[in-house]
Amino acid sequence: MKSKIYLNNEGKIIIGNNLVELLPYEDRPAIDREFMTDNEIIQNAGSDLILDVESYPNYFMCGFKHPKLNKFICLEDNFNPQFLSWLLFNYRTIGFNSYNYDLEILWAAFINRDPRFLKEVSNALIQSGLRPKEIEKQFGFKAYETRHIDMIEVCPLKGSLKLYAARLHAARLQDLPYPDTKELTKDEISIVRNYNFNDLELTQLTYDFNKDRLDLRATMGIEYQEDLMSKSDAQIAEAVLTKEVKKLTGKWPRRPEIKEGTAYKYEVPPYIQYKTPELQKLLYNVRTADFIVDHNGKIILPPKLDVDVKINKGVYRIGIGGLHSSEKNVSYIATDTHMIVDRDVASYYPRIITNLRLYPVGMGPDFLGAYEQIIQQRLRAKKEAARIKKEIEEIEKQLRELDNG
Repeated sequence: MKSKIYLNNEGKIIIGNNLVELLPYEDRPAIDREFMTDNEIIQNAGSDLILDVESYPNYFMCGFKHPKLNKFICLEDNFNPQFLSWLLFNYRTIGFNSYNYDLEILWAAFINRDPRFLKEVSNALIQSGLRPKEIEKQFGFKAYETRHIDMIEVCPLKGSLKLYAARLHAARLQDLPYPDTKELTKDEISIVRNYNFNDLELTQLTYDFNKDRLDLRATMGIEYQEDLMSKSDAQIAEAVLTKEVKKLTGKWPRRPEIKEGTAYKYEVPPYIQYKTPELQKLLYNVRTADFIVDHNGKIILPPKLDVDVKINKGVYRIGIGGLHSSEKNVSYIATDTHMIVDRDVASYYPRIITNLRLYPVGMGPDFLGAYEQIIQQRLRAKKEAARIKKEIEEIEKQLRELDNG
């Protein structure tokens, strides 16, 4: 039986009914790690390096890990900026939330290695809400384009690096050992350095897990001649559809400018009707609600729709994308009078879009032609994959029969 793990009111870890005493950071055993030699750094140029940055008022470091050699590089104190530049241009680097933070800090370090200067840049990136390009202008540096993969959008759903690592059963999870405003002692610097190395290993864990997703992005990137390695599934869809519409129309779609506060009404299709008073009221609220655009160009859920929806024994919540179930876990068991049926509808949501002829304003009706081509391509690929899988199963069956014979 699995034990429940949680924090009590004092912030201490409880597993089951037992209090878990953790060693202070200073008393935890050090982890031995091997560093790349100069020859190894030169000989392995062109391969991958995982990177991560730490910034404190009196200490700055960037750690790199070579995933295949399982060895590290550590840049700290007044390191050679030309060496940093050489690494970034001669390796493909991999990080987590690195486009908006780590790479910016590293290129700032290229012009000034003073930890207090870099801490100012770090604070501005985290706290100011300014875009990276605005930070570059403010502090007088430029982030150059290099081969890089940022895993934050590639990973499914949303989460922090520690959360993804926990889901992947990382051997060691460690949070930032000291507040980033602290002046570190020599011993504390050693602890922060080990924390950085552990984060590099967590980043590699997410990278290894997403290998298939990255391979797909690499293949599609070649086909569409665009770097898709750091894009989410939705961002890839936008890039691909934009190029397909360009092929049909001869011009690039333009993003429409929609003012903040613009309100829309949802036009309910006539075939959507309900019998119960609760759902009839809900449908009325959906029909009459104002869907307003916020400052980020996103639609805000109307307050009148931020309610629980009860359907039979289930309780649901409304989101911009539709209904979401609210139970943490549930099981359904077939009986003599009830059966469980799993219906698989080919391209269910894409067909809703094409049948209702829904398309982005900026792309126009040509979007539907491009989208239909992608749907057909996907259906053919699924059919071919099923055929190949069946053939493999048949071959494996014949081999087993030969072995038994």
